[in-house]
Amino acid sequence: IEPGADGKTAYRLPDALAADRTYFWRAKALDGANESAYSEAVSFAVVTPAELQAPVPLYPISASTAASQAPEFRVVNAARSGPVGEVFYTFEISANESFSAMIAIVTVPERVAETKFTINQLLTAGIRFYWRVRAFDANVTSAWSLTQSFFTPKAPTPSPAPSPSPAPPSGPPAGGWPKTGEEVVA
Repeated sequence: IEPGADGKTAYRLPDALAADRTYFWRAKALDGANESAYSEAVSFAVVTPAELQAPVPLYPISASTAASQAPEFRVVNAARSGPVGEVFYTFEISANESFSAMIAIVTVPERVAETKFTINQLLTAGIRFYWRVRAFDANVTSAWSLTQSFFTPKAPTPSPAPSPSPAPPSGPPAGGWPKTGEEVVA
């Protein structure tokens, strides 16, 4: 290999090394007449980087109306590659699309295939809310999912009040008021 500028020489292997292995290398210098001893061997590892994709929202989505004012949020678990540890999901629910009016931030452990949680508060009836979610482990965090919106069900309309009973007649009963001490027969 030709010596590099500034006393540094580099070499790039023509093919990628297999991942999840440890490799060793050393070097020596030659000038045509002289030769150095090999340097001490140095090791390095090629690892598969851990990666988490954004989870995919399942419910509630597409500006649909949720089943209740305390909806269950569900996502398809994040796709992953490499050495990923225990995964958790952070859900954010907001009153606006910019997530500057937060209603709740909830973190839950991953479940099999789908991860879900039910919000533990009643959201205002008949309002549009926005939510997103991301996955993370101790070393890597996914991007946020696509933002979804939903409406809470409208408040039930109150039942009509029962009509009032007719008022008792005013004034003396037929035949006049009884006199004091007089017996009244009904």
